[in-house]
Amino acid sequence: MSKKFKKSFLQLDRDIAAHQDRALLRSRIQRLLNKWQPRLGVQLHDWDIKKMKSYWGSTNNETGNIWFNLDLLRLPPSYVEYVVVHELVHLLTDGHDGRFYALMDQHLPSWRKLQSRIEEPLRRYS
Repeated sequence: MSKKFKKSFLQLDRDIAAHQDRALLRSRIQRLLNKWQPRLGVQLHDWDIKKMKSYWGSTNNETGNIWFNLDLLRLPPSYVEYVVVHELVHLLTDGHDGRFYALMDQHLPSWRKLQSRIEEPLRRYS
């Protein structure tokens, strides 16, 4: 097998694995969105996944769109759920104000523990 062929074959293998990872994360997030949107009484417009260096998720209140970090795939399910709920709550209130904290406490009482532990992995994966 030539070096060039071997290199392109390995790249194809990595591309397939990356596609499968993205599809797995997309499925996990969609299940969580289906669970939490009705509970919170919100409906997002659109969402997607991308590689981000500084955030696990990002919500645009004006458009109703949410971006989720591809590295969520590396986290346990409870942390992914925390990020999904966190971003959906931002559709109800902009920023981290008293209403944000009250909604998080009401709907996901363990969120503070998860938040304190999730900050370290983001720095580790960056």
